[in-house]
Amino acid sequence: MSPKYLLLATLLTATLSIFFSSSASTLVVRGNIDDGSSDMRMKPLVSQEMINETRRRLGSFQVCGLCTCCGGVRRQCLPSPCCYTINCNLPNRPFGLCSFTPKACNCFGCSF
Repeated sequence: MSPKYLLLATLLTATLSIFFSSSASTLVVRGNIDDGSSDMRMKPLVSQEMINETRRRLGSFQVCGLCTCCGGVRRQCLPSPCCYTINCNLPNRPFGLCSFTPKACNCFGCSF
């Protein structure tokens, strides 16, 4: 089995286990405090990778990658596939620097 298909199978298995587990109804990244609000923002557990912004439009670029998502009643944390997007010109960062940030704890609608 090629590494590409092995990665795809691993990501699919992780997604399905999170999707079908009863304790993962609300997924947030570790470190967030559940204050009862429905809008929970994700924070990456890995260091943000900075890249230079090019002249082409990268706003719609999305990629699927592995991250750790936590959620549910018992706050279980599982490695799962996350949809990362490129965010450029972030506050408190130099102009032109971009960062991959997680958008969701699944890869539905993301490119592989």
